Amino acid sequence: MCYYYLMSTENKELEKKKRGAQPGNRNARVHGFYSRELTTKQANALEAAHGVQALDEEIALLRLKILAIANSPNENFTALLMALSLLTKMLIVDMELKEKAAEEKRLRNYREGQEELSRMRMADKRESASDLIRRFRPS
Repeated sequence: MCYYYLMSTENKELEKKKRGAQPGNRNARVHGFYSRELTTKQANALEAAHGVQALDEEIALLRLKILAIANSPNENFTALLMALSLLTKMLIVDMELKEKAAEEKRLRNYREGQEELSRMRMADKRESASDLIRRFRPS
């Protein structure tokens, strides 16, 4: 093959990729911060928590860490209290985020319903006008 052709195809492939991790990249889970501290069981639990929205993944991770602290032989009550306090705050924020999302969904559904009602009214008006034309059209 021609050298210039190979160089031009390499450049096109490089242009398609953006800088940094590509979509779907899970390197951070395998090699990153969480990988050093989690057991296989905890990593699987974290993976299962990934599909949820809001703060659910972080809450799941914090709960795992609280269990690890509570089950450790050297009981660190200060760390346990700090983690429980953080968990409480995270649960409150998570609840507020979910309430806000639910309110936005209700508002979006209301607007869609109003738009549909408006379309139905316009269709009724067009139908009424055509009925009038038919009624008064000379035969």
